[in-house]
Amino acid sequence: VSQSRYGIIVELSDAIIADTLKTVKRHGDNDPHMGHIALSAYTMAINRIDSVSPGFKNLMIKMLTEK
Repeated sequence: VSQSRYGIIVELSDAIIADTLKTVKRHGDNDPHMGHIALSAYTMAINRIDSVSPGFKNLMIKMLTEK
């Protein structure tokens, strides 16, 4: 991955996490199931991206299962 692409990846990752935390706090961060809710939202996003960019879901699975 080129340096510029790596920078974009880091920036997007930071933005996703920041927005997730902001949304969680807005809806009450004391919900014991908030991790499951966030994971469901990420899964939904991956599936939606895969519908516009076929193969994305398989790439995510590969990246998450490799060391």
